[in-house]
Amino acid sequence: MVRTTTNSTIIGRSAALAAAKGPWKTYYFIGPDYEWGHRVNADFWEFLQQKKEGVQKIGELWPKLGERDFSSHITTMLNTKPDAVFSSIWGGDLIAFIKQANTYGFFDKVQFIATGAGDLDILKPLGAEMPDGLMATFMYAFDWHPVKEKENREFVAKFKERTGYEPKTGDIFGYVATHMMAEAIERAGSTDTETLIKVLRGGKFSTLLGDVTIRDFDGQATFGHNTGFTYTNPDYPFKRLKDITRAKGDEVLRTKEEVEKARAEYQKKG
Repeated sequence: MVRTTTNSTIIGRSAALAAAKGPWKTYYFIGPDYEWGHRVNADFWEFLQQKKEGVQKIGELWPKLGERDFSSHITTMLNTKPDAVFSSIWGGDLIAFIKQANTYGFFDKVQFIATGAGDLDILKPLGAEMPDGLMATFMYAFDWHPVKEKENREFVAKFKERTGYEPKTGDIFGYVATHMMAEAIERAGSTDTETLIKVLRGGKFSTLLGDVTIRDFDGQATFGHNTGFTYTNPDYPFKRLKDITRAKGDEVLRTKEEVEKARAEYQKKG
């Protein structure tokens, strides 16, 4: 297994790094009721406690995946009056939640922290309905270039010329991963699976998103991740991101020791 994209730990911990800078002490949690939601929320909470003293979890809610009526969840959280709400709800569920929460003035009363809400898959469909000041994680933003600014701008211009729209996170990862695989094939001189694994694991690559290593002990690439706040930019009909905290991959990935411990615990469960 080799993974170039991010994982739940990177996303949850990146959000925790950014949240630790803020004044919020009491947190409510909401996420889809399956492994993804539970794991991301735990990754955020465990890391936040390491980075900020005195934080408190006051509740959690687990709507089913595909839930479209969040009214009871919204009122429950508002009634407890947390400083912040952390959410791992994603995709169409997140869009539905934000639209419904707007009618309750939810985002004026709590700081909402949402994984993936900074990606165009969420920002574009919501348009002006996305509130300002929402804290959102994202992998890539076409108008923000933390590394290789010139190359990024050229990529965005060529991509938009060909497609008619700005590149989303999935677009940039497809592009980068393809180049990484092509380079690995060149290094290996082969497309044989076992040969490629040896080249990929432990390999270092220079990409449009910066220099990255694929760790030899778990096959995970060390791409960084970002968290910012939504704001209205008059140049676009959808919200953009500012005050961005960038987490380096090695800063938020599980360490080798943590990976080995997790594997041992999994083996015990059978």
